[in-house]
Amino acid sequence: MLRTKLRICICVIVLVLLAVLLYQPPPYSPYAHQEALDFDVESFYQDSDVQQVQGRDLKFYDGEPRKRKPKESHSSGYTFKPLPPYVVNSVGRFLFFIGYARSGHSIVASMLDAHPNMVVAHEYSVFSKWDHSHQNKTHLFNALYNNSQYHLYEGWRSVGISKKGYSLAMTGLHQGSYRDTISVIGDKSGGQTAKQYRINRKGFIQVYRELKSTVNIPIIAIHVVRNPYDNIATMLLYNLHQKYKVDQSNPLDEPEQLEQQIKSYFSQVQGVVEMSSDTALGPLNVVVLHNSELISEPKLVMRRLCLQLHIHCSEDYIHQCSKKMYASESKSRHLVKWNATLIDLVAQNIQNFDFLQQYSFES
Repeated sequence: MLRTKLRICICVIVLVLLAVLLYQPPPYSPYAHQEALDFDVESFYQDSDVQQVQGRDLKFYDGEPRKRKPKESHSSGYTFKPLPPYVVNSVGRFLFFIGYARSGHSIVASMLDAHPNMVVAHEYSVFSKWDHSHQNKTHLFNALYNNSQYHLYEGWRSVGISKKGYSLAMTGLHQGSYRDTISVIGDKSGGQTAKQYRINRKGFIQVYRELKSTVNIPIIAIHVVRNPYDNIATMLLYNLHQKYKVDQSNPLDEPEQLEQQIKSYFSQVQGVVEMSSDTALGPLNVVVLHNSELISEPKLVMRRLCLQLHIHCSEDYIHQCSKKMYASESKSRHLVKWNATLIDLVAQNIQNFDFLQQYSFES
């Protein structure tokens, strides 16, 4: 009996020793104890950081893999650090953009992202990417912050990179970063957001309600408006790949294509109006920002925008933003040949929308 018990004890001791010898601890992770993050950090990196495509490093942020842009003043990569729980919980407002391509959304979003307590992603496309994982507020906010950081270091907001002929970098401010806490977070995908609503209103409403429930904070939509003649002309020039092939002495002469672009533009305008007043969405709290006013009075417009976003903006921040604005409007209408009929077609449509009535072909 004694020998049997002794044998059992020896077997147990041997098994314990083997288990200790064979055990390999998991690799150290600096985020291993951040249980409050509520999502798998490694999976998060795989989903929204680096994808290996055909043996080359490609970054994935805007819905499609994009080849790495050339860099001048920063290193060849960056390490994304998830937001601490207290920062996630500090966010007081969520914003997104509605409107039309080529209207000036990008520069506005870049200036907001440069604020020390704001994070605005560049075309993350929340509404098109929405899935179950985004219904976790921590995951959603980290995805937007990750996008903001990427565009600072290697994307459209990095130093030395130009988007459609101009830079979105705000050197010396807080692009891709924040100070202490984040008061406002959001995404700049104006044209895509409105398009999503027009194509599938029912689906968009469902996603918006899920977003509203997930963030559980006030939501603000920013509607950037540009002179329709310039907006339409710029859309056409890019759609036909003619932006850098024409000038005022040799404008693009495509009246049929221009007419189609006019109809497409005002269809988008009508969609934005319907979206803004859709009772199924709340209705939306929409801030209208005119590109022409931002260029002519940048400090005034940025102060007003800060008030509308319920966030304090220092005079230094306002001053830096004003320095970023163009000296004058880009009047792309003069790069396209208009006949009297098409000028009048735009003028007639303008009368249907209050926020466009200040614009004309001559203004």
